[in-house]
Amino acid sequence: MKKTIILIFFLLSFILSNAQVKSNKTELGVGIGINYGGYGVSISHEPIKNVSFAIHGGYNLLNLNAGLGLNFFWLPANKKIRPNFKIVYGYNGLIFAKGDNILTEKYNKSYYGPSIGIGFAFRYGDKNQNGVDLDLFLPFRSKAFYNDIEKIKNDKQVVLLHEPMIVCFSVSFHLGLQ
Repeated sequence: MKKTIILIFFLLSFILSNAQVKSNKTELGVGIGINYGGYGVSISHEPIKNVSFAIHGGYNLLNLNAGLGLNFFWLPANKKIRPNFKIVYGYNGLIFAKGDNILTEKYNKSYYGPSIGIGFAFRYGDKNQNGVDLDLFLPFRSKAFYNDIEKIKNDKQVVLLHEPMIVCFSVSFHLGLQ
């Protein structure tokens, strides 16, 4: 709880310290990762310096889904490399069982929840508007997700090919719209 309060205080301080400086930058992103709903697109808008809000939608091999995000950048938009911290709510877990019978498909499900991430935005061009983002995310998955993984492990008719990844990655291309 103490760490959560410190994190919230840090984020609010960051936002308020930049609230006086308007940015008005908008980007369209195409990528793969939990902050894209699997394979998807996002639109982000930076109304104040170094803070952007994003909405995304995508397909995760099972269904369409959407989510929201908040991005904090340590360097201004005119820099070629911008380290960042992200908070995302949306799809962050997937059980996708392939098989010849209906027994495997009963486990297929998407799970939703918050995730936090760090990454780098690499920009190029005259105004550094276009570029590539690379991110690592720590998903906070629901108890239901882990309960369902345990059910699969205990089901002798289904084989769990690999354990869920603890850390997830995201790769995307961004195009500046302004």
